[in-house]
Amino acid sequence: MKRIFLIIFTSVNMHALQEAAAQSLEAYEQWLQQFEGVRCEKSATMTFWHSPIKDLALNIVTRSSSYYEEKDILDAVALVTSYAKENKTQVSWITGKNDNPYLIKCLQLYDFERLPLALMAHPLQKLPEFYSDQIKCISLDEIPGWLNAFNESFGEESPEFTKALKSVLKRDLESPDSEVYTKHYAGYLNNKLVTTGSLYITPRYAEISNIGTIKQARNMGMATIMIGALLHHAKKLNAPHVILTAAQEAQSIYTKAGFIYVAESDRYILDATTSNGSCVCS
Repeated sequence: MKRIFLIIFTSVNMHALQEAAAQSLEAYEQWLQQFEGVRCEKSATMTFWHSPIKDLALNIVTRSSSYYEEKDILDAVALVTSYAKENKTQVSWITGKNDNPYLIKCLQLYDFERLPLALMAHPLQKLPEFYSDQIKCISLDEIPGWLNAFNESFGEESPEFTKALKSVLKRDLESPDSEVYTKHYAGYLNNKLVTTGSLYITPRYAEISNIGTIKQARNMGMATIMIGALLHHAKKLNAPHVILTAAQEAQSIYTKAGFIYVAESDRYILDATTSNGSCVCS
């Protein structure tokens, strides 16, 4: 499989797609900063993002743990686990291929659940078909419907998170960022909002996120239509390439749309919102 990807890379800007791995972390951190009350703490090893919103309470980006002592890694995981349990919150720890395997072992021993993710990129050379009559940018009046579809697609979020996301959507529409092009899109089927999607474009890259379809409209090609629409918009606005992070079960949809696998970027989740949990490390 890796050989196939290398062959594909030779026909596109390989350096740009490899650079997308670092840009994905940058995009994720920019997304976190949108929420009110979020604060950041950085160390040589990790970046901690704290938020008063339960679903975003602590997000950790490990730049590279390959050169750190095992004891330091164990202490970091123990500290984060203790924080989560004391505050009854959720932790999201993003890992990459350069991380020390011992970090993964520690996360697993402390009951972090692995969510397999893949960083993917689209070179914007050959684009899928685009059906413009079914996809459009949302207005302020459509925010509630968009949020309902988002929650139904991804599972009901907490009221805190939904309220915070609503504020982000409203701000994006009323006071757009001059440096980052941000638009949120809705896909309609029989005049019903069934699919969501968002597009972020910076001078160096574009990112697609929030692709979701309600259960009643799945297997009808709506997600594919949304992805195609966002790629066309990114191309029209001269984005160099588009990146996204895909769950394992969704990668085939993006591959069909022309996305290329770039790197593994797993997320480990510890949910201590309802249980004190137990520690098996020593």
